[in-house]
Amino acid sequence: MSNSDTLELSLTELFETQLRRAPTATAVACGTETLSYRELNTRANRLAHWLIAQGAGPEKLVGVMVPRSVDMVVALLAVGKAGGAFLPLDPTYPAERLDYMIADAAPLLVLDEALAGADYTAYPESDPVVHRPALGAAYVIYTSGSTGRPKGVLVTHTGVADLAATQVERLAVTADSRYLQLASLSFDVAFGDFCTAFAAGATLVIPEPGRMVGAVVRDPTGTRFMIGIRELTTSRITHAGIPPSVLAAIPAGTESQLPDLVTLMTGGELCPPDLIRRWSAGRRMVNAYGPTESTVCAAMSRPLSAADPVAPIGPLVAGTRGYVLDRRLQPVPAGQVGELYLAGKGLARGYVGRTALTATRFVACPFSAGERMYRTGDLVRWRDDGQLEFVGRVDDQVKIGGHRVEPGEVEVALTAHPAVRQAVVVAREDTPGDRQLVAYVVPADVDTGAVLKYLAARLPHHLIPAAILPVEAVPLTPNGKVDRRALPEHSPTTLGRAL
Repeated sequence: MSNSDTLELSLTELFETQLRRAPTATAVACGTETLSYRELNTRANRLAHWLIAQGAGPEKLVGVMVPRSVDMVVALLAVGKAGGAFLPLDPTYPAERLDYMIADAAPLLVLDEALAGADYTAYPESDPVVHRPALGAAYVIYTSGSTGRPKGVLVTHTGVADLAATQVERLAVTADSRYLQLASLSFDVAFGDFCTAFAAGATLVIPEPGRMVGAVVRDPTGTRFMIGIRELTTSRITHAGIPPSVLAAIPAGTESQLPDLVTLMTGGELCPPDLIRRWSAGRRMVNAYGPTESTVCAAMSRPLSAADPVAPIGPLVAGTRGYVLDRRLQPVPAGQVGELYLAGKGLARGYVGRTALTATRFVACPFSAGERMYRTGDLVRWRDDGQLEFVGRVDDQVKIGGHRVEPGEVEVALTAHPAVRQAVVVAREDTPGDRQLVAYVVPADVDTGAVLKYLAARLPHHLIPAAILPVEAVPLTPNGKVDRRALPEHSPTTLGRAL
């Protein structure tokens, strides 16, 4: 699939292109249930006609609150076929969160499990005739807000084709691939999974209901998370996207027991060298990056290798432009750190009902008249090989003893230690006015004294954590990212022991 084949196509149109090429190929599989591209198209069309009868159409938002299943895929495609935009509502999310998103976005209706699985055979199986403008709304994804109020990001169709073409190429997805859909429906990575699998004519594999929670499986205690390894093996998965925090929780040696898994995509947070060494051996491993405000993914690395001390976030996605700028919005030289601004076809329209916030984050682009660029808040640098390297967050920077500190820099140094599999560094201010760095490291039996000596030989004094706390596992969100709010508290006695 080339960029010219998919110019400005929506997810629905990408799917319909493959339908015409191979109608009997398997489009989706969930447990023992499978649907061909033709069968999936028929079911989605009938539901789409029903949605149109309810008033669905361009710029109309339809909520999708369906458990992980074939019906979930049918519902998402049906909303697009009706010309509408979907609001993904993961039914495993807290009721308060779901109620907030529904009230804030005000969808036309919400497709729940009962509605999505109803009998729509009375409706036509033909493709609905609707107008889907490229600048029309495709979906709304809610992300966490700095004030605690989640914000809805409205994304259009314009960046979908470029996203799909780039991921198909860099992940080497083919019609024979079996692509595991792990991410929560309310996480935009899930939309990227649909685009990539269907653009390539591959099979999208949905984990069996009840086994997966977002990107991970809870163990019986409910306090730790493990990936559904059984799903990778029994379903002959060839391609999967798994966050670094989840990869780190998988027992060492497992990576060599997955012969079918030829391509692994990771991203969303720092990928330590140990994980690259473990998971890149014998397979293609790619590190992806992208805020929700830039159609899922803005950049993807070239294949990683054990020689990579830091995983780059890679060249940009087709149709996306990136600028590394200083505080005066001037480009910084290669190798120097600046804030990443994104422009191009993948930019979201803005935040639902929040005009002022949209204006502060989506600003005029000084390098292209009449265009906008999105201020990511991410600190990056251009490498000599033309790839971007993530350094940290503007809003994560803290001052320790008068020095500006980037916790991500400390995390990189910690995970370079051979005994540390995973590390999270945060700034704590348990005593007013006394801000200190605290590091959480896995495994729990790591020698903190040895790690401190290791850091002291490599980092200036103001970057050395006041405490290193070994933990059994790093707490994760339902999407498999580090849940910093759930990290255990430390005490003065703990600090004394670490020092």
